[in-house]
Amino acid sequence: MNIITPWNQPFLDKKACQPAPAGPLSILPPALPSAPSPGPAAPTPAPSALTAEDARFKLQAAGIDINKNECPVGASFQSVPGGCTSLGGVSRIAIDQVVWLKNSCQCAVSVSGGTELGHAEVGITHASGLKLDLNPNSQLDAYILKNTSYTGQRSDGAAQYRASNGTIYAKEGNHWDVTFTGT
Repeated sequence: MNIITPWNQPFLDKKACQPAPAGPLSILPPALPSAPSPGPAAPTPAPSALTAEDARFKLQAAGIDINKNECPVGASFQSVPGGCTSLGGVSRIAIDQVVWLKNSCQCAVSVSGGTELGHAEVGITHASGLKLDLNPNSQLDAYILKNTSYTGQRSDGAAQYRASNGTIYAKEGNHWDVTFTGT
């Protein structure tokens, strides 16, 4: 039924003024249709991989220094003036074990290399998230040497040491190249 009222008179429809039925009342608008997908989703990191923010937070909360800011996406550490240290995609195993190392040696630990582009791509790589570079210092060096076994030299001449948990420490020129095995 159409009722015409003057423009300044309220329209009263007796059906519209009925009390609402009992039960929950929804004041939300109906859901809008979802937008079409822009294409396949980006691959998700492995469950044990951390974001750069999470890795940095965990390290800093443990008192572990990270020597440089995160690298720009797609940039190698050599291409950034002053360098950079990326931790996006680093394994939770690597972060947990470097925190354990710091707590065990009760010494300063500083991460100087992570998952940034520009590292050698042989064997277990930095990009895998299972390798970190650590700045040497006398206490850390002494702890590593006391608690590992010398296993010989790598093909690049770096002295290599293995801990009982499988972690491998290679003494490269100005840092420890550490491979975490997850045990």
